[in-house]
Formats: sequence, C-alpha cells, structure tokens
Amino acid sequence: MPARPKIKSSVSILHRHPPAAKSAAPLITTVAAPVLNRKNARKHDVAREFNVCVRTVDQWLHDRRIPCRKISPRVVRFDLDAVERALRRYTVREVS
Repeated sequence: MPARPKIKSSVSILHRHPPAAKSAAPLITTVAAPVLNRKNARKHDVAREFNVCVRTVDQWLHDRRIPCRKISPRVVRFDLDAVERALRRYTVREVS
C-alpha cells in the first residue's frame, strides 16, 4: 500500500495570520462627536449624551420618564435640555 501524501489542514491555512508590521504611527483614539442639534436629537444622541445604552432610552420612553416628540410611529426626537431636566427628578440626593 503506497504512503498517503500529507494534506495541510484547511483550518491551519485559514487561521494563519501574517506577521504584524511594525509601524511608527501612533494609535488613533476616537472621541464621540458632540450633538449638533440639542433641540432635535435622536435616540442614539440621547444615549451618548447620558452615557447609557439605546435600550435604556427605550425603557425611559416606555416608563414615560423623558419627554419626546413623535414625528411618526418610528421617528422620535428629543430636546436634550428637557430630557436632562426630566431625569433630574430621578436622581438620588445624599442625606447628611
């Protein structure tokens, strides 16, 4: 019986990484862009402004904690100053 030729595994070929190139370029960090229109902000703008998830904003809407303007069933806009005032009611103050 003749010897079988060795076949390279396709897994090892697919997962082989090229050597990392050494570059002198510094790492670039991204900074969140400021909201351009605080009177007409979108849901993800509210989430970014208050450092929460978009799902949290959805829950605040469901609980009627924050004011919004419904343009259509799928389009919602916010006044960020009004949202901030509404959320202040839910802050816990330290008792001395």
